[in-house]
Amino acid sequence: MFSLRAQTVRGSFAVLKDISRVRLEIDFTQAFICGMTEDEFAVYEKDWEKDQPEIVSRFMTECNKKCGNGVYVGLYRESPYLIRIIVHSISSDGDWDCDAFLVDAEGSEVAAILNLRESGGKFGTKLNLIKDGAAHTGELFGILLKRAIKKEK
Repeated sequence: MFSLRAQTVRGSFAVLKDISRVRLEIDFTQAFICGMTEDEFAVYEKDWEKDQPEIVSRFMTECNKKCGNGVYVGLYRESPYLIRIIVHSISSDGDWDCDAFLVDAEGSEVAAILNLRESGGKFGTKLNLIKDGAAHTGELFGILLKRAIKKEK
């Protein structure tokens, strides 16, 4: 299920080895979702904005399961670092293609995991498939993040 190939890690995630919490943000503004911009998809899929918190939550939950007792990603108000997930596309099956950037308090890139791609769901509505894709992508990101931090220890 996991696409542990094709990712590119640049920079160092070593700054997270002694941090317990890091803020996570998922940015859909550049995404094409089912062939539409986010705004167009929001018109097509009336529950898009209502379901976004669950989509983000599923990503974070699965990421944190894979990170174990290391860093914990969440919607924190204060953290010295931010992980910004830039979603490029989500297919009609809920497959995600995105990049993850670790940025410092000044907004400068510290590290990145590029070409993060994972499959969506098998059954259900488009939003359900997207939610499944969020969970799968979060799980993959958690595996890669844990490896990137461990590699630097």
